[in-house]
This record gives sequence, C-alpha cells and structure tokens, in this order.
Amino acid sequence: GETGPRAICRTPENFCRASVDQIGEFLLWLFHIHLQISPRERRLLVVEDINEPRVFREKLVEVALKRIALPGLVFLPRPVASLTATGILSSTGIGFY
Repeated sequence: GETGPRAICRTPENFCRASVDQIGEFLLWLFHIHLQISPRERRLLVVEDINEPRVFREKLVEVALKRIALPGLVFLPRPVASLTATGILSSTGIGFY
C-alpha cells in the first residue's frame, strides 16, 4: 500500500453543475496527469458531501462506469470517511442545531 494520497486536487468551481463531458474530462485528467495510471486498473472512492445533489452523483456514475469503464465506484459520506480513517468501528454522532 501507499502511505498517503498521490494527489489531492480541488474540483473545479460549480463542478456539481458540470456536464457529463466536463466530468469525464476532469476524471481522465486526474487519472492520467496526477495519478499516472489507467482508469481501468483501479476502483474509485468518492468522499462526498452529504448534501450533494443526486443528479451529480448520477452523472458521475454514468461517466465512471459507462464511459471510462472503472471496475468499481464507491460513494462515502464525509462523516463516515473521517471515522473510517481513525479506525473506529463504531461511534456516536452528536449534532448541534
């Protein structure tokens, strides 16, 4: 395994409103320039905002699985990702309103 991420890239402004073609171009740029791997070799884990629009998720699935042919795609909400990184298997969430 690797000790850390190969690259952390900020998504373009208003990326959730991007077209399917723009999302595809961004993912291919990410795989070829920053990760330097073929997209068909690795599964993709997307750490997402809980309030992300469903339409964006559907576009991302279409691009990743149909156009780029990734072998797998997983969406992980940010709070779950932070707990997963700590190695804690169970937790209690506290929300302040």
